[in-house]
Parts: sequence; C-alpha cells; structure tokens
Amino acid sequence: MQGFYKKDISRLLFAPNFVRGQNYSLDIAEKDNYTYPVNGWHWFNTEEEARTFFELPPKNDLPIIPNYVKFWNLLIASPVYQVIRAKAVTSLDVTVACTEFVAAISDAKLGKPNVNAIQACIFLLLMASNFTESELQQIQDLMDQSGLNQIYTLTLPS
Repeated sequence: MQGFYKKDISRLLFAPNFVRGQNYSLDIAEKDNYTYPVNGWHWFNTEEEARTFFELPPKNDLPIIPNYVKFWNLLIASPVYQVIRAKAVTSLDVTVACTEFVAAISDAKLGKPNVNAIQACIFLLLMASNFTESELQQIQDLMDQSGLNQIYTLTLPS
C-alpha cells in the first residue's frame, strides 16, 4: 500500500495520507515535492519497498511486537500486582522500583519504550521484592502473553 513509512526501532510506521509532526507536515498531494527523509519519513509505493529500504524482514517473518498496554492491563488485574502493592507499602526500595517502573512503562505505552530503563526497573523490582517462584511465574506469564518476553528477562545478571 502506498504511503509514508518510517522505521521505529524494529517496526515500520505507516501513514497513508499525511503525517503531522511538531515542526513538519507531510501530505499525499505534495509527496513528490519533499526531500526525503523528513524526520525519518519516506514515501514508498508498497510496504515491501519500505521493508527492503529499511532492511526489515517481510511482514510474515516478523517477531511478536511487545504490547506494553496489554502488559500493563494484565498486570494491574493480576494477583501478583496486589503482592507488589503490598510490598510497596512496607518497603521504600520496592516503592522506588515501582515508581520508576510505572514511569518507564508509561513512556512505552505511548510508543516510546526505553528498553534499557525498563530492564533496569525490572531488575530493581526483582532485587527489592524477593518474589516467590509462583509470583515470578505469574510475571513471566504476563510478559509471555504481551510479547515483552521477546525483549526483557526476569533473570538477574550474575
């Protein structure tokens, strides 16, 4: 499908008719008049052309993209979330780890994941919380269901 394409980490963003940014605007009617890239955006006649240009795999070979909104919704509805909240009431370390994690996940839910910050927050929370095996498994299950397991780990570095 023709349109404006942009590579965002390892995924392809697509806008068929227009793109509006803070200091730029792209419109299909003017597509031939721009000097590309414009803030990372290019015009392509097909998604395949865009994937080739950005050196991205074909659509059918794509890995699961982490869904941070899904993860968050699953987490706050889970029993392990209540455990984390209870630990945060009695431990400043857990409270700080939770606060930093919530901030990092909030950015990710808005499409701006800082992978290193999120992993660091996970490690902080693991070190501060002393989770049981069952609780760790619950968190792992949530990560598996939302695709976060593709990027993040619950295994502390040695």
